[in-house]
Amino acid sequence: MSSPWMSESDETLLAALKRALAEPDTVPPEFVATGKALFALHSLDEELAAMTYDSAEAMPEEVSASRGDTAVVRLVTLSSATAIIELGFAEEEVVGQLISTAPEFCCGPGDVDVKTLSGHITTVSLDEAGRFRVRPMPREAFRLVCRPLNAMEVPTVWIPR
Repeated sequence: MSSPWMSESDETLLAALKRALAEPDTVPPEFVATGKALFALHSLDEELAAMTYDSAEAMPEEVSASRGDTAVVRLVTLSSATAIIELGFAEEEVVGQLISTAPEFCCGPGDVDVKTLSGHITTVSLDEAGRFRVRPMPREAFRLVCRPLNAMEVPTVWIPR
């Protein structure tokens, strides 16, 4: 199959491609599992509560004007399609509240999983009003998974420390 346009290395490559195409069409099981997992996560960005406000990134005058209590060091708001999660970072704890934005969504009671970047998971209670307290405050980036008893869970993006 020599051609004036093909070099010897092109012919070697073409022969390797023909051999590869002649092999049976078997896909390794781990590739199939990975592919299925990727499609299962196609709406993950829509389901995650994204950070919509962080006082650590706000203008200093905006933060000082919004702070009525000097004990709160940082305020963070996360939003999803069904809920808002408001967090207040104090010296040794994070206080939060899960707030419904959809009529069919219930905020509490339930649990909140707090997972740190290093993999440590702590579970705290979510009261009837959707309030929770994480004590001690995580020392590294973390994410939350709010799990009200009668509603879908609300996972968050990673929250930097």
